[in-house]
Amino acid sequence: MSADEWPLAALGVLANTRGGQSLHFSPRRSEGVPAEYDATARRAAYLLINRPTPAVLFNSRGSNAVEWLSATSTGREFERWKRFFRWLASEDVYVLSDVTPGLLERFRLHVGALKVKDRAKDALLGCVSRLHAFGDELPAADRLPRPEWMDSGFRFRKGTAGPNLTSVIDPDTMDPLLIWALAFIRDFAADILAAKAHVEQMIRDIPADPSSARPVLRQYLAEHGYLPARQGPSGPRIASLYLAARYGISRAAISGAATDWKGQFAVNVNADTTVSVPITGRIHDRQWTTGIDFHDVAKVSGGGPPIMVKLLQAAALVVVGYLSGMRPHEMLLLERGCVEVVPPPADQPEGPIRYYLRGRVHKGVLADGERVPEGNEKRWGTVKPAADAIAVLEALDEETRFVFASERREAMGTQVAGDRIAEFIEYANGMVADLGLPDAYRIQENASGGVDVSAFRRTIAWHIENQPGGDIALAFQYEHAATALGRNGYASASGVGLQKMMGRERAEAFLQLLETVSDALTTGLGVSGPAADRLVAKAQAVRPLLATFQSDKDERRILTDPAFQVYDNPHAYSLCVFNRSTAMCHGTDTPDRADCKKSCANHARTDIQISRLREEERRHMLEAQSPLLPEPLAIRLEQHAAEARATIAEHERSRRIVMLPGETGDAP
Repeated sequence: MSADEWPLAALGVLANTRGGQSLHFSPRRSEGVPAEYDATARRAAYLLINRPTPAVLFNSRGSNAVEWLSATSTGREFERWKRFFRWLASEDVYVLSDVTPGLLERFRLHVGALKVKDRAKDALLGCVSRLHAFGDELPAADRLPRPEWMDSGFRFRKGTAGPNLTSVIDPDTMDPLLIWALAFIRDFAADILAAKAHVEQMIRDIPADPSSARPVLRQYLAEHGYLPARQGPSGPRIASLYLAARYGISRAAISGAATDWKGQFAVNVNADTTVSVPITGRIHDRQWTTGIDFHDVAKVSGGGPPIMVKLLQAAALVVVGYLSGMRPHEMLLLERGCVEVVPPPADQPEGPIRYYLRGRVHKGVLADGERVPEGNEKRWGTVKPAADAIAVLEALDEETRFVFASERREAMGTQVAGDRIAEFIEYANGMVADLGLPDAYRIQENASGGVDVSAFRRTIAWHIENQPGGDIALAFQYEHAATALGRNGYASASGVGLQKMMGRERAEAFLQLLETVSDALTTGLGVSGPAADRLVAKAQAVRPLLATFQSDKDERRILTDPAFQVYDNPHAYSLCVFNRSTAMCHGTDTPDRADCKKSCANHARTDIQISRLREEERRHMLEAQSPLLPEPLAIRLEQHAAEARATIAEHERSRRIVMLPGETGDAP
């Protein structure tokens, strides 16, 4: 109990995972626990680790509490407590029982003035609520009064939904990122692994005999006028490992000759040091590289992993993280041999091949009310590209235990994983320029900041729930039958966590769509279609809920109440006001937007959809008029344009203007 640092490894967290790896108490640290609160902090931290979330936190308004905090969340909550303790000390209050409701209100005002995001402000108030809730198990001097905000449900984030605050990766970032990640795994990995194996064999063949290197170096200088070099911390250094491997002479002999000739020759850090391995991978109908540099695959002592190894690791992080729904620490703890391939049944030889990843889950794993440090075994359903990515990682280093291995062959941490992905994005965007690829290959900057490995889980949930036929599209895109992905198969393979996340994404999609329609209707919006009246009614019904959607109860109501269920179908330029009894598609609980019928009674269109359709019609006509386009394709595009014009004309013919009252009740 008296240690200045409490490691959280027993909770199943990686030793080098960002955030929450240890609890630090030392008052000597600028961000430590004030000495007066040291004993209190230790007693509270013990409860934070060893007790479930107090029941009172589940009952407070707007609660999104979970029964057991993850190791990372435990660390972050403790950091917030330390911040609260330091604030109390700045107010000359050194015992929690001396805190008054008025002082807590001053703390709320202090938090409100901080230049941080609203969700961080709410987390600071939440940590104080948790400290109060643990009061029954703490000495009287460590007990806080109940904060007023626990009863009022006050939140800085107005109308914000969801316990999961991880941002969805922007589609303009995620789509090209996934394209590049799949390209590295599927198309480039064979070249990289071949070059790596070739270089490793060259290095093994370097003779130990320190025979003279001078004849070889003289010949190289005569042919090139310089010696190849690498940029080091203090300037260029001769590429001795490359020369030794390339010409079969010892590095000691090369270093000795270079020392003797110091100042008598030039060096070139841009010298050609590619290895003689054929390039087979292609992208956009061209080779992805003209050759692989020796140093891009050679492990140099003290130099960290070579760039090509890091790129393959990053590609695998993207592919596995996005196509498995695993939490970051679950993915990073995967071990060799984790892929399980299940062939189709003998009586269905044409059936799908199923792919699974076997690992361990730690979050919420208990035995007799206590956490189980080693977690439980678990199997996640995935698709072939993820299995291929694991195979690439296993081929990178056959001696590692963990497939996502650090330099020390331990499990990679989330900080390193994030750095790998950032480097991958920079490299891929450089390839776009170097290869003259279309701008569609460029990975755009993510709207919410860098790409964090923790965001893949929520992003795929968003994709499935917000894109028409998202589960089917994903399945086909990743060369697998729809049995591996989707609302039932995916969730059952990945656990209720992802299923719950997709439910919240679906609820948010309903609200966002209806909010857009509702806002447009306050200024006058044209609507058409057999379900137009029902669409307007739903847009009116959703308005009182827009500002209060916070809890799981609200989510369940939205998901089950037909009054809120409207689906966007951008491919049909239509809204589906779904009613199973009148639906012409094969949908049951939800519409099958890939099987949308033009004559369905659930169709509704607004000026918003028609505006997009006009743009599509213009684009088809421009493309059809291109002299470079084959005639059959031009004819097909003209047909699409004609169909679009017919839909637009029908909307204009039956369109009627609807105007809902504004927020004040008065029409604008």
